[in-house]
Amino acid sequence: MKILINLDSMRTVKGETADCGVTSLAIAGGVSYREAWRLLNNWGRNKGEGVSPYQLEMAAKGLNFNSKRFSALGRVTLGQFIKIHSKGKFIAYTKTHAMAVVDGRLYDANMTRLNTCIKGFISL
Repeated sequence: MKILINLDSMRTVKGETADCGVTSLAIAGGVSYREAWRLLNNWGRNKGEGVSPYQLEMAAKGLNFNSKRFSALGRVTLGQFIKIHSKGKFIAYTKTHAMAVVDGRLYDANMTRLNTCIKGFISL
């Protein structure tokens, strides 16, 4: 199941853009947008810029998750990933986008297609 989130109601930092990493960390980590934003900024994210998988992993560890980053082996689509990981909290990412997957549900601000190949994921 895919859920499109309304960023306008979630975003609490004025003028923020390129914040899919912030949003995905907030949703998967169960924290406010501002807390996720603060953690990622502590790991080098600049306002209006994206994040690296490393920054996401370290910020998740800052939430006391025993997070681990994995690279996708071969061509794994977002849809396949969701079927395989129907339980748990994850941040899946492509080369240019991050999205939260919680208990088999995709939380995404963009209309990411389920046949999009992912580059990797972070298990929270």
